[in-house]
Amino acid sequence: MTTLPASTPALRAPALPALFQLWLSESRRLTREPMFLVGTVGFPVLFYSLVGMPRGDMTPEMSRAALLNLSAFSLVSLTLFSFGANVAAERTGGWLRLLRASPMPPGAYLGAKVLAAWVYGAASVALLMAYAGLVGGVWLGLWPSLLAVFKLLLGASPLVALGLAIGFLVRPAGATVVANVANLLLVFAGGLAMPLSMLPGFLTHLAPWLPTFHLGAVARSALVPVADEAGHWLALLAFTALFSVVALWAMRRDEARER
Repeated sequence: MTTLPASTPALRAPALPALFQLWLSESRRLTREPMFLVGTVGFPVLFYSLVGMPRGDMTPEMSRAALLNLSAFSLVSLTLFSFGANVAAERTGGWLRLLRASPMPPGAYLGAKVLAAWVYGAASVALLMAYAGLVGGVWLGLWPSLLAVFKLLLGASPLVALGLAIGFLVRPAGATVVANVANLLLVFAGGLAMPLSMLPGFLTHLAPWLPTFHLGAVARSALVPVADEAGHWLALLAFTALFSVVALWAMRRDEARER
């Protein structure tokens, strides 16, 4: 009687070394894309020079609030394009398919992207803050700056999930367009680019329904207390849960298509 050999479990690479190698690969890829660096790191500095630089009608408190808002703005572009357009390109270009067939541990791909986004996000915010201090004379202080970076990176979680949802739902050409539209809507309607009082009235009612409105609030709380900070964190948590469910469903649908 012939007996079939017992099936052996799929081999998996050690989690931490795999995560580090994927993070290193992701960081190198992003560094080699000049347009990514210009768009996600350089553009916030340019935009701050145009609309955030201290003016005669701005108090020091207003100047610091503008810096924190535009620091949040820099993370919106980073997360949407790093997770949206880039994931869509890797999904249709075969890179993600190759990783799924490799001994890559579950979650290492997404973990590496999150780590890379945190590193580049922290660098982008630090660069913007240094520029604001050296050129505009706007300094937050060491502890408020560190606290703001921490709150910004943590508060950007729903944007990471939204970027993943875009990346797994839309093809590369469409993902770039969707990311651009979402970026503009989230930044301007969320009150990060300019005060909501300067925008049409209907955007004032729309803003609380956008994660960027709450991200800006928790960023400013690193400097001065804001009303109902806990409520803003709960809203960010709810957005993260919602977008994560959509991203997870889209990712599983994409995996099922390859079987």
